[in-house]
Amino acid sequence: MKKKFWVGLLIGLGAVIVLLFGFRLANELRHMGRPPKPQPFAIITDVTLIRDWMTVPYISHTYGVPPRVLFEALDIPEKENHEKSMAEIDAQYFPGQEGHAIQLVQAAIQKFQEQAPPNAPTIPVP
Repeated sequence: MKKKFWVGLLIGLGAVIVLLFGFRLANELRHMGRPPKPQPFAIITDVTLIRDWMTVPYISHTYGVPPRVLFEALDIPEKENHEKSMAEIDAQYFPGQEGHAIQLVQAAIQKFQEQAPPNAPTIPVP
């Protein structure tokens, strides 16, 4: 009698383990091939942190502003300037006006942030 009890208990425990991992496997297989959910990221709002080594795509990602908006503010083509830093853009498009590209980008970001939805997560900078 005692032996039958332990055998039944072990079989039941094995069945629970198989079902548990079976459901987990089925769930993973169901989600396989789908793109992962994007992780929410906080948007920095202090435009004084922009430096001349930053590129437009970097600034765009950091401040949550589409790159198109920044390139339009700079009034330069996006394709040729995608990998150029603010210093390189200044030298090419605004010679003799050091920091002008950063000022234009800062103004565009502030304007965009004023129009941005209020529920966007932000990082306040002291």
